[in-house]
Amino acid sequence: MDAVFGDDSSYRWGYLTKQSAAWAVLGVNFGSKFQPSDLAKDGDKMFVVAYPSFNPREELSATRQLWDAAAKPKDRPLIIFNGELDRLRGGYYPGLFFPELAKLTSEFLPQVVTAYYIHNFKGSKPGVLFRAYPGPWQVLRRSMLDPDATQCVWSSQERPTLKQVSLEILPNS
Repeated sequence: MDAVFGDDSSYRWGYLTKQSAAWAVLGVNFGSKFQPSDLAKDGDKMFVVAYPSFNPREELSATRQLWDAAAKPKDRPLIIFNGELDRLRGGYYPGLFFPELAKLTSEFLPQVVTAYYIHNFKGSKPGVLFRAYPGPWQVLRRSMLDPDATQCVWSSQERPTLKQVSLEILPNS
């Protein structure tokens, strides 16, 4: 499906992988020669990848291939929307069993700049890890009396781990 907006902007729908959903669950590709960058056109100004987390082994690898072959060489942005990249950063997929995801974590994720991020923390000291690019990373503590009220208790240009926020920053605020 292609759509055109009033200012002559347009977008195209596409899929990063060319396989049936049944085989995608198992990460099986049957040697397909399809590359996501095959979908890129010279006039494309950016790429948006939404929810590449159904099968991260296949879809995030495809996202990286699109970045390496079509976006980065021509200085075109690639936006990942709801990529669930925290699972990779936090070690949810052990490198021993998922070597391709470990490689993505060490080689691709350091190139990703987080533009907008919200992660809620529950418990006795609820809070939020927040960032709106180009601003700093912030930990906001929620008020127990007014759930809509927050107070910034930590701020930095460096992203803390979720473990640091939950075990160090929020408990000490």
